[in-house]
Amino acid sequence: MRISRFPLLSGLLLCLGACAATDAAASDNCRLQTTPAQVDYGRLSRHAILGQPATAHGHSLGKRLITVNVVCAAPTRLTLLVRGTAAGESGFRFGPQGHLALTATQAVLDGNAISLGVVEQPGDAPSAIAARAPLLPGKGVTAVVDGQASAGSRLSVQIELEASVPANALSVTRETDWVSGPGIELVER
Repeated sequence: MRISRFPLLSGLLLCLGACAATDAAASDNCRLQTTPAQVDYGRLSRHAILGQPATAHGHSLGKRLITVNVVCAAPTRLTLLVRGTAAGESGFRFGPQGHLALTATQAVLDGNAISLGVVEQPGDAPSAIAARAPLLPGKGVTAVVDGQASAGSRLSVQIELEASVPANALSVTRETDWVSGPGIELVER
């Protein structure tokens, strides 16, 4: 088993800031790349944020997409995990009080659309198999074909990010950067 860690977002600066994803080389066998290199929410006022749709965690700042591409020299079972400061069981901390939800979707393995399965640990049998899978603290997602974890040489996954800010966190008197720094971990088996 080979584990490689990379910053998924080298600083999700939001609410008057910007967010960046990163490209990274993995092991000798696999290479991981994320695009775009930057996701920018721009400058947002309290009024603009309060006008956004409500979520269970506050006001959504909108959804953004990052594409994760993994290319391996030899077919490999791949698991993607996100490591970062948890904000409960449903997502990651975003700034001092916000929430960042991540969902993996539109997975393609070796040119074929596949399902994703949630795993407690790399190598575990996948559960909650579907076209969309939440990336949760302490859990990962793996490629699934015909109900089984599957190996491949090329994996592409869209990661949907949704940052939310509670209304009570918007009482600020000056410009504020909201930062979240989860990283993606690629586990090869």
